[in-house]
Amino acid sequence: MNNLRIKIFGIWTAALLMLGVVGLLILSNRGPKPGGRPEKAVLDVVQTYVQAREDAVGADMGSPTSWIDRVKPIVTSAWYDTLKPPEVAPTGNVPFDFVTAHQNSYVVKASLTNCSWDSILQKPSSDMGLVVCNLKDKTINRTTGAEISAGSLPFGWSFTGSQTPVQINMIKQGSKWLVGGDSTGQAQ
Repeated sequence: MNNLRIKIFGIWTAALLMLGVVGLLILSNRGPKPGGRPEKAVLDVVQTYVQAREDAVGADMGSPTSWIDRVKPIVTSAWYDTLKPPEVAPTGNVPFDFVTAHQNSYVVKASLTNCSWDSILQKPSSDMGLVVCNLKDKTINRTTGAEISAGSLPFGWSFTGSQTPVQINMIKQGSKWLVGGDSTGQAQ
């Protein structure tokens, strides 16, 4: 009789232990992993945002702030409000890069590599995190579609080659990932 109780107690203990392990595994698999690769939906939003930001000076933009309206659907309302210039902005403040791009028909194409959830500055959760990526820009002639070599670009033109790695704050609202900030410092 005692052997039967010991066996039953052992079976129950093993079953409870297994449930605990399964529960821990389920809880630990929630949300992004620090250092892990973001899901495609996150990467698509980051790529769209960075592409618009990098091409803010491009000949395909009507003004230096046109890119802000392009990213409105993929940024939080708070970040959109931060990006918008003041309503009473000084006139005549057109950046040199914008003028150069329009005079030479330049557009900027951005490519991102090695994207991951940051684990140092902001540990990701199931609804927010910081995505870091390497960024490389190419300057393209809008008319011909050809890439312009660095040696053929005017002095001071910086939209070519490796750039400062991007750090994009992502926030999940409902089922949709949105840009909640740009810690790279390029959009402020």
